[in-house]
Amino acid sequence: TFVYCDIGCNEGDLTIGMAQVLHEKLRKPVDFVGFDIDPVLIERANKKWKEQGKKISGTFKVGNAQELNMPEQGVDMISLFSTTMWIHVHGGDDGLQEALCRICNCSRQFVLIEPQPSKCYRNAMIRLRKMGRTELNVSNDRLKLRQNVEEEIDKIMNSNGFFLVEMDNIDDDKPDSARTKWNRALQLYERSKVQKKENQDD
Repeated sequence: TFVYCDIGCNEGDLTIGMAQVLHEKLRKPVDFVGFDIDPVLIERANKKWKEQGKKISGTFKVGNAQELNMPEQGVDMISLFSTTMWIHVHGGDDGLQEALCRICNCSRQFVLIEPQPSKCYRNAMIRLRKMGRTELNVSNDRLKLRQNVEEEIDKIMNSNGFFLVEMDNIDDDKPDSARTKWNRALQLYERSKVQKKENQDD
């Protein structure tokens, strides 16, 4: 069984879609878990999941990137879609680094990240302002990793033994990444073979 975890799953549509694709491509059972800090979104996700035919198994739970209750059998792949910015904004530089380190520790093989570049922080605050909600401090003085956040995320992943995998549908300027419909990089990291062997030997 291939175990997949999605952090920041929202209402679960992408989580379920990813699990189905993994099942079809790998031709093996897939068990997934989706985490989100919003209990309302998790309730909606579980309702959607109950209404679907079951070729895969899974559930949705309330949780955040810093405190993940991972499946006991371990996780083969963890994804973060449109989530890194919110981890960074609420947790600061240390919070982003700690979350990514924890994710690397929890994944046996792959981590799939859609990093949100610096301009996303500014756009998110504009949306909050228009909605009449409290803005958050996203200044470069507070979030020093923000200016080159994609490169900083890559450094953190590398320092934890995860390195970019070459992907199809690549962008000429970023040869190791695919692009989403929002023109953001989609980066697949794999645990280094050396570290895999060390983990197996322990």
